[in-house]
Amino acid sequence: MAHEQEYSVWTSMKARCANENDKDYARYGGRGISVCQRWQDSFEDFMKDMGPRPDGATIERKNNDGNYEPKNCEWADRAAQSKNRNFAKTHEFDVEIFSTGTWNGDKYTEQDLEDMVKNFEALKEQIKPPVKLGHNDKQMKDGGPALGWITALKKSGNKLIARLSEVPDIVFKAIKSGRYKRVSSEIFWNLKHGGKTFERVLAAVALLGADIPAVTNLADLEAYLSQSTDKGSFETVKLYSFETDEDGKLITKKTKGTKKMSENQEMKDLLKRVTALETTIETKDQDIKTLKALADENQAEAKAAEKAAKEYKAKLETAEKEAAEKLETDRLSEMKKWAETMVKEFKMLPAGRDLLFDEEKRSYTKEQGFSVPFETFKVYVEMQAKVLDPKEISQTDREKDKVYTDVNSKIDAMTRTYAAENKLEYGEALVVIMREHPELAEDYINDGVVDKDSD
Repeated sequence: MAHEQEYSVWTSMKARCANENDKDYARYGGRGISVCQRWQDSFEDFMKDMGPRPDGATIERKNNDGNYEPKNCEWADRAAQSKNRNFAKTHEFDVEIFSTGTWNGDKYTEQDLEDMVKNFEALKEQIKPPVKLGHNDKQMKDGGPALGWITALKKSGNKLIARLSEVPDIVFKAIKSGRYKRVSSEIFWNLKHGGKTFERVLAAVALLGADIPAVTNLADLEAYLSQSTDKGSFETVKLYSFETDEDGKLITKKTKGTKKMSENQEMKDLLKRVTALETTIETKDQDIKTLKALADENQAEAKAAEKAAKEYKAKLETAEKEAAEKLETDRLSEMKKWAETMVKEFKMLPAGRDLLFDEEKRSYTKEQGFSVPFETFKVYVEMQAKVLDPKEISQTDREKDKVYTDVNSKIDAMTRTYAAENKLEYGEALVVIMREHPELAEDYINDGVVDKDSD
């Protein structure tokens, strides 16, 4: 696969030299051209001798009549190959292409011809009129084969004389042998270019009725590609055809019947061209409308998608915020319940509880939950340490392990412990105990007896 293009060249080379059914066999194997045995048997040897194919290059035989072998082959671009074709010999000569008079209802004076010469000189760097055979569809397309170029234009009397250059030898011989009977000039009307309007500009010259022998494939003339005429806008292209004599001179005087027949054919040719141009214009207009509609639709979809994305982002941010707030609220509630339980069980001081839930001394994160600064934590530990005084711990432990038989003894013990832990008077501690333990308070009032299994 790394040398897929070279492999294709190798197989095509062998096919056109050995396969009688190949479309190009007549021009290669049919005239004795073969592939050397080294390349015939091995693609690897072909690659060793030729190397990778450069972009745009094809295999070229240095001697056009020689075989495919290392000493006779190289990679060459198409322009270089064209110099080695059978038809590479070219000619340059003058022909009459136009005359004053009224043609297809359009009147041309000698001044018009002089203006066309001036316009040619002004635009010859941009508009290079090609020489073509007829007006067939293939040659009317941009990039179709040309059989030469108009490189100079002059007025001689009432005629326009064109200099035909780079005309292949085979075409030149056909012209000189009288194989073409008519010449047709294509003229732009009101060509706009570079901010100027040129009323009449030579667009191309076609040779009508020419039957070029031995040219069966116009692709062989690829070195003579016509330039694009898309150099400016113009109203229309007019076609004017003239009969020629044996010397290639224009015949401008015709019999009535001949003139009518010629004009009818010219009108048919013109109508065909106009119809083709109208179809092309309509197609381009429709393409433009379609592209504009797609662009508008894509723009609308893009705006809608952008709006939806913004709305989704806003909803997501709101949802995340609400979830974070709920999680914070739930954890705060859970923490408070835990702290209250710890206080009731005498495992946390009320002051320590208040310290933990002081909003200015705690923080909250989604990942870690509640946290307190180190300074706050030290104060909390020091505060709790007061509860855990060794002497008080012993007393607390003793009170905890003691089993009370009446409510008075239990309340008295709890009051003394609470007073010691919170530095309160006995009466103050008793009020707190009675408030925080309403069940004991009720028994105390009723002077009941505490159950032995009671805490």
